[in-house]
Amino acid sequence: MKIVNLRYALLLSIAVAVTYLIITFATACKNTVNNPATQSIYIPNGDFEEWDQLMFLQKWESNSCPPCMRMCACYIIQQDTIAYHGKYSAKFTFDCNKGTYATVKFPINSLPQYLDCYVKGKLLQNDTMIIRVTLYQSNDSVGTGLWFAPIQINNFTKISVPISSNSTIADSARIFLLLSQNKDSAFIDNQRSEFWVDDMILR
Repeated sequence: MKIVNLRYALLLSIAVAVTYLIITFATACKNTVNNPATQSIYIPNGDFEEWDQLMFLQKWESNSCPPCMRMCACYIIQQDTIAYHGKYSAKFTFDCNKGTYATVKFPINSLPQYLDCYVKGKLLQNDTMIIRVTLYQSNDSVGTGLWFAPIQINNFTKISVPISSNSTIADSARIFLLLSQNKDSAFIDNQRSEFWVDDMILR
């Protein structure tokens, strides 16, 4: 009887150990997919180092036009050597009466929970720096994140934009950067608001 009990106890211990290992492994796998600290996702030209000879920001769509000629400045997303990381950052400023934007959409293979980047800003009254992230699955929006600041940020400062999602998967992401202009602030004393961004990743 004692031998039977010992065998039973040994088998029970093995079963408990195996169950614990299975639960631990499953939890680790889940965290690998959903934990933002475990991986980063490449953003095309997210370090803002790539510019062409005409000073267009590469891999992003924008309303900046460096070679355009008109009364108001068109080179409104500028390569700037004031950078947090690398040689360059992107500096957003204003043309006549519109906000300045840049956007990029790209494939992803895991679900990010944060967008990290470094920003600084010199803003006139009521102008605002805005960063928006949208996640997609088959072109349907499944997650969003939003950051905005209508305040001065004198030095490059790291921000982490939380991304909320109603799905466990996403196949692409879009990032939208905007320097939003209050109409009354345009060209106050010949000055313009400015917004710098650098070293951007999803995680």
